[in-house]
Amino acid sequence: MSEELAISLRGIRNSFGSALVHENLNLDIKRGEALGLIGGSGSGKSVLLRTIIGLNKQSAGEVTVMGINLTRAEKNFSLAASTAAWQNARRRWGVLFQDGALFSSLTVRENIELPLRVFYKFARPLLDEVAGLKLRLVGLPPDSGEKYPSELSGGMRKRAALARALAMDPAILLLDEPTAGLDPIAAAAFDSLINTLRKALGLTVVMITHDIDSLYAVCDRTAVLAEKRILAVGSLAELLRLNNPWVREYFSGVRGRSGIEATS
Repeated sequence: MSEELAISLRGIRNSFGSALVHENLNLDIKRGEALGLIGGSGSGKSVLLRTIIGLNKQSAGEVTVMGINLTRAEKNFSLAASTAAWQNARRRWGVLFQDGALFSSLTVRENIELPLRVFYKFARPLLDEVAGLKLRLVGLPPDSGEKYPSELSGGMRKRAALARALAMDPAILLLDEPTAGLDPIAAAAFDSLINTLRKALGLTVVMITHDIDSLYAVCDRTAVLAEKRILAVGSLAELLRLNNPWVREYFSGVRGRSGIEATS
């Protein structure tokens, strides 16, 4: 794997029973870039994200993250070596799942501290210090750490989930529909926050989104997931020139046109 790649997917096949979701899917994500992932409903965007982080086991193909071939590690290494490889990889990524996926029975501070408790044996004062730092990093007030997710607005919950994703200083940030459910002002503010964090922390960002404004605001390249594979990868200008019915419809519909006009 090239040192310039953060994630490499080769020959990925995913299926659930007789339903084939991905077949011979290939994708390379460069270190330091922001890559958008688009596709129709049911195309398997979230399944692909879960495959990268090991929550879904592909039936064929290989996943390599930050130079660690996780598929080979699982098949060819001893249990101890395989576990060590996965643990090393998991420290390198942070994930913001759909709707934040915060634990409702934990406070925001406890949610942020949870990954640190799993991977490290930090003393309580250090855990609290790190949680406070991550809250400030995502623009939340200090007292939000003692609140439960249900006590926060939708935008604040997204930021709290982002703080948890950043808890272990990851190299890769994976975002699943991060602006879904937010009003346009809050969505634009979240996009701006992602850009700021990416530059400040040197992050590689992978973002599943239906929000064309976010694609323009955040992403260097966009990958199109269609026909059970990555159909094309490129800048939005390059994708707009593709002679593909789904891509043309995606960007030429009323929502697509308004997004393009607003950012042009």
